[in-house]
Amino acid sequence: MSDGPGRPAVRTANAVAYVCQNLEQLRSQLLEGQLGDDGPLDRLLAAVRSGGEVDGALEHLHLLLQADGDARGVHALDGAEDGARGLGDGGLPGGPGLHQVTGLTRGAAPGPADIVYLCPAHRCARSWVPHPTVPLPRCAITGQPLRRDRL
Repeated sequence: MSDGPGRPAVRTANAVAYVCQNLEQLRSQLLEGQLGDDGPLDRLLAAVRSGGEVDGALEHLHLLLQADGDARGVHALDGAEDGARGLGDGGLPGGPGLHQVTGLTRGAAPGPADIVYLCPAHRCARSWVPHPTVPLPRCAITGQPLRRDRL
């Protein structure tokens, strides 16, 4: 599913962002749960890394997590009925193409310091706002540094 050329659908991008942000927790949950296997997570990660289709692997992982008692599964970022919410590190919600940051208002022209870091592969909705004392994070799935962009 896609929102346009080279862009995953918002719900898919949010789910991949959730997996990226919670990778080790999800792996533990799968290994300690009824399934006792993190293979479905590894298959999803392989699909993300290869640039392949991820919807099937995401849905499979989602259903496994739900069967193991995690009601929201990989769609934990879906705060709105249509799933149009993204995640910035620290839980900053944002709609498609908008990363909400404290002090930034809609319609304000971005200044030179309005920098945000995004998924390096354009596969998820993760965003990170730079902090002077925190090193640039890497994508938990690909290991690449997040890509720099402007708000």
